[in-house]
Amino acid sequence: MDSHSEGNFSTEEATTLVDLASHCLQHEPRHRPNAKNLVAALAPLQTKSETPSYVMLGIQKHEEAPATPQHPLSPMGEACTRIDLTAIHQILVMTHYNDDEATKEVNMTLRIICDF
Repeated sequence: MDSHSEGNFSTEEATTLVDLASHCLQHEPRHRPNAKNLVAALAPLQTKSETPSYVMLGIQKHEEAPATPQHPLSPMGEACTRIDLTAIHQILVMTHYNDDEATKEVNMTLRIICDF
């Protein structure tokens, strides 16, 4: 048994896991267990059902980022977080954003080139 697992599983549980792993590694797919059978075999072995997975895996949980940004967002940033397309459009119009015109010019150039 893996030294990291010693004392965490009984011999019977370890045997069940090895047997299950062996079946999962079968060359022929029809000889492998399906998801329903895997869950049925593993469910009785799960003794820490209320323990978060990051604890069971020994991973430190990072503190979650604050819900509000540390600095105020620009009007465009606020509109983007709300997914307010009308506000985004208004901001683009007010700032005279004209990328669409450049795209039209490129498309027209490509059409002229491709026609030859």
